[in-house]
Amino acid sequence: MAQLTTPVRFPLSLLIVLSKFTCSYWLTRILVVSANLTLSTLSKAITAAGSTASYAFTNIEPVDDTNGGQPGGNIRTGYLFDPSVLRLRSPNPGTATSANEVLPGPKLKFNPGLIDPTNAAWVDSRKPLVAEWEFLDGSGHFFTINVHFASKGGSSSLHGDARPPVNGGVD
Repeated sequence: MAQLTTPVRFPLSLLIVLSKFTCSYWLTRILVVSANLTLSTLSKAITAAGSTASYAFTNIEPVDDTNGGQPGGNIRTGYLFDPSVLRLRSPNPGTATSANEVLPGPKLKFNPGLIDPTNAAWVDSRKPLVAEWEFLDGSGHFFTINVHFASKGGSSSLHGDARPPVNGGVD
């Protein structure tokens, strides 16, 4: 937690990109893919550790066991953001199987939404999450793409016994 809470004490931590987190109930395997409890617990822990921000969150719930990782973990990408400064622009969340598009403007068909989630490139992988944000003071807007290319599952420590180290996401 210290690795996460120390940087967010700075006033520029308006947006935190989360490259992997699990659903709230993965240990019980009750087929609930929501991560609301996980993300609200993380947000509260950051605040309790001394952050000046109180974070809101967004993500797209996956289809059960389609994103790789721990069985039932339903690992996915998401965002924590400071709602006193930043918000999703014209929020219209997509689903686990709906492909996002850039529309004239530019703007997103789904905000947030997944990039081509049924493409074979993302089988057993976290699907890329795209979002459009705007500053509450009207000073501008921007897009983010949250991508987690490869799991490091099966990797050894860089300082472990295996030489050379095993890099499960590449080897």
